[in-house]
Amino acid sequence: MSKKSNRRHRQQKDRNHVPSLGHTAVPAQNSQGGTKRRALWIGVAVVVVAAVVYAVSGSGERKEEIAAGSAANSITSAPAPSLLSAMAGGTSAVGVSGPKILFATPVYDFGQIKGGEVVKYTYVFTNVGDRMLEVTAVQTSCGCTTAGEWTRQVEPGMSGSIPIQFNSGNFSGQVAKSITVTCNDTNQPTVGLQIKGNIWKPIDVTPQFAMLNVTTDAPSNATTVRIVNNEESPLTLSAPESSNPAFAAELRTNQPGKEFQLLIKTVPPLPAGNVQGQITLKTSSTNMPVINVTALANVQQAVPVTQPATSGPSVVPAVTPNPSQ
Repeated sequence: MSKKSNRRHRQQKDRNHVPSLGHTAVPAQNSQGGTKRRALWIGVAVVVVAAVVYAVSGSGERKEEIAAGSAANSITSAPAPSLLSAMAGGTSAVGVSGPKILFATPVYDFGQIKGGEVVKYTYVFTNVGDRMLEVTAVQTSCGCTTAGEWTRQVEPGMSGSIPIQFNSGNFSGQVAKSITVTCNDTNQPTVGLQIKGNIWKPIDVTPQFAMLNVTTDAPSNATTVRIVNNEESPLTLSAPESSNPAFAAELRTNQPGKEFQLLIKTVPPLPAGNVQGQITLKTSSTNMPVINVTALANVQQAVPVTQPATSGPSVVPAVTPNPSQ
């Protein structure tokens, strides 16, 4: 075969391979189109997800704003403490006509204190009515409890105070004192307050005043005072001494180191009237080295008993007959 024939044969062979090349190119084009479509769908999915996330986050923020607004509204619309107290007490401040007094703490318990300490407390009250509240008087049950300068006029919705001071010097054990408040609340013109607690002393002396009533005809009398040691260490007491010879004292032991009995009696003759003396005992307690008990005797003059006068039999005058009749 000539060279020219060989050349034509190769060209013809190459032309015969062109269709196969075209067929192999088609799959490549289809693969490229599918990739583009997948990329497009992925982009759309990303956009949709982003939109959903934004919507959810925006809704959450709106919910937080709504919640914050609701909280703010609840705070701003919450009633004043005095009104809350009124509602807690079963009385609504809305519609209350006239002045209305309401105490936050009508009973104050100061717990336990040492004897001789002074307790100070301020009672707070609120006018939950719609007129001016006037507090006209504050009275205590005894001289051991005193009231300071209190708020005398309180506008509706406002609060006032009453300072109280209690001196525990002459008390031991459980104690309760009352205070009476007078105001122009027509439904509650007087309000009772109370201050109470336990007064601890290293040594309890009960009573601290020994009262004896006698007469000049029967001047002898006696009473007992109980002495109790509240400390852990045993207590020793000296023999009692009297500042007035009209009184004598004798110490008896009920429980060694713990409990004692002091017998106080009058020593005649006693003058008429009131007689006073002081019984003193020294102790081994560093917290209360001396015990003082005041003895008081009320000496009354004997009243003589007189017998009522008896009258004799009544005498009836004799009737003389008239001879002329």
